[in-house]
Amino acid sequence: MEAVSLAFSNRRPHPHHLLTIQAYAKLGQYDAALFTALARSTERHLDRLSAQGLANIVWAYAKAGHLDDKLYVALKTSIQQQLGAFNSQDLANTA
Repeated sequence: MEAVSLAFSNRRPHPHHLLTIQAYAKLGQYDAALFTALARSTERHLDRLSAQGLANIVWAYAKAGHLDDKLYVALKTSIQQQLGAFNSQDLANTA
């Protein structure tokens, strides 16, 4: 799982990291250990995500059924800070 944490660049989360979360969710494949490792890594870089990136992350974790209070509190804070940047599709993805 250490490799998962290294999937982020210095500027923005690595697109493959975000795609991994989305792909597992879309396919209905859930691995608690993987999603927990990805959640911890995601939390450290939420301030680098766009409104669309935040919306996609919320959708993927919710779709996978990953329950993680720490992650969702961090996501809520980031979303509140960027709420003005969300378009209607981004908002729909977070509902």
